[in-house]
Amino acid sequence: MEEKNKAHVTYPQHKINEEIDIDLNAPETEKAALAIQNKFRRFQKRKQDPSP
Repeated sequence: MEEKNKAHVTYPQHKINEEIDIDLNAPETEKAALAIQNKFRRFQKRKQDPSP
C-alpha cells in the first residue's frame, strides 16, 4: 500500500524534549478546554452553514 500526501515533518531536538507542565485535573484547565471546543464547534458550524 502506497502512502500519498503525507508530509514528513522534522522538529528541532529541543522541541521534542520540551516538557509541558499542565494539571489536566484543574478546574481552570477544564474551563479552558470547554471554551476552546465551543469556539471550534461554532467555527465548524459557520463553515458548513454560512449565513449572510
